[in-house]
Amino acid sequence: MSFLENIKRKSGKKWIIFYSFFLTNILAIIGIIILLEPHWLDLNYYAPQYIGVKLNFVLLIFLILQIPLIYGSILLITFLKEILRIDLINPSKTHKFLPLIIILIYNILITLLLYLIQSYSKLILQRLEFRLIPIFLIISVILILLIYPIQKYGPELKKYLSEKKIPSKSKASIILTLITGMYFIIFAYPLINPPASVIYSDLPPKPDIIAHRGGAQLGPENTIEVADVALDYDIVGWEVDIAISKDGIPFLMHDETLTRTTDVEEVFPERKDERADSFKWKELRKLDAGSWYVEDDSWGLIEKGLITEKQADSYKGAKIPSFEEVLNFTREKDLILDFDVRDPPEDHPFHEDFIEILFNMTLNLTEKLNKIMIPTLSDEWLDLIEKYNASKIWTYENYVNTGDGYSNAKYRRKYRDDFPIMVYTINSIERFSQLWCLGVKWVKTDSPHKFADISEPIWYMQLEHYILLWIIFYIAAGTSLLLIRFKIKNEN
Repeated sequence: MSFLENIKRKSGKKWIIFYSFFLTNILAIIGIIILLEPHWLDLNYYAPQYIGVKLNFVLLIFLILQIPLIYGSILLITFLKEILRIDLINPSKTHKFLPLIIILIYNILITLLLYLIQSYSKLILQRLEFRLIPIFLIISVILILLIYPIQKYGPELKKYLSEKKIPSKSKASIILTLITGMYFIIFAYPLINPPASVIYSDLPPKPDIIAHRGGAQLGPENTIEVADVALDYDIVGWEVDIAISKDGIPFLMHDETLTRTTDVEEVFPERKDERADSFKWKELRKLDAGSWYVEDDSWGLIEKGLITEKQADSYKGAKIPSFEEVLNFTREKDLILDFDVRDPPEDHPFHEDFIEILFNMTLNLTEKLNKIMIPTLSDEWLDLIEKYNASKIWTYENYVNTGDGYSNAKYRRKYRDDFPIMVYTINSIERFSQLWCLGVKWVKTDSPHKFADISEPIWYMQLEHYILLWIIFYIAAGTSLLLIRFKIKNEN
């Protein structure tokens, strides 16, 4: 009795398939979490703010995933043994419905997680693409090895399908189409869509580093103190967020409220949930905008010694800086300044004048500043820039500022057209390497320390070498196919 005939007479095979799917699904979820590794610290930092409990969120996810992983493994191993020993597999109702419930719950949870961290989710595909060559080589080798059993057991498979009442004229076409389509996609995809690390000419210059919020992993975000530390890591500029106080002083603040990055709950407990721009400047200056970073050490850089004790001490009691202080620091350090505007509500005393106040403050120092970059196409900004011929103030008319939302082809096209691109917020060395190969001009990052000492991308390859690699592989695959067909012919 052949292998297929022996398996065919067994009852309950669907449960083996179901448990295999269950286990594969759990492993896929674990794989997704592993691929998010560059943002694990970010997840552990931001998640407690949503759930209200401080904990190691990533570790908790892994521990929770161990339960269905162990359960699924036991079920699959148990019933694989059973199907070899007996003819009928009939799991209990618990083992029929519980895996289905677990799959439903876990897939809903992972979908919700990916939705909440949309800006991080694209990293999953990017990290897979970074490993495209070994992934597709392995898959292709497996497919080549499968040719032998496909050819050997093909007639039995056709017979089995015909017994399942698939019309005889259709079954060969269905099988041939599915198998050919799968092989074509796997073998053709690497050439149709070369990965980001494949360069079409000379390697582009290394992207310049812009410290996002001053380098938010290095210290308390949006402070002079953290930007001063980021200077040690070869930044060419820094990005800040600007709001305006109730009495008309522009200051640095990302969030709508002051709770996350200051001690407002202690100084103004009754106003902790009020908008930051509802405070007067003297009130804002009473706040400590730095100690929270030292107390939390959310990215572990103080514990690791990357942030020295002296630097950590300088963070304690750090003040919210005014825009004027930011401009002066930028001028003194000869940096590029990239800023996002946090518009006040319509009932704010300076709602109508905010943009003009920022522009006038910037214009007064433009001759002494390197470059000002404002990610906007606002008519108000564009009109002011044109009116005063402020050529050092760049907007979207001069560059692209993207949250890493372009395809490889679009990045390459922008580089070929010599139109500068700034990408935010990149904290993965792998992705930095890919963007380097794609010709990105600036990279905004919370972690300048990761990229300062990198002298070249982790890996890159000239297009002609990449094509040659796959041609060699295709020749080897074709040779293997001929040898397999020859072996099967001899066996018959």
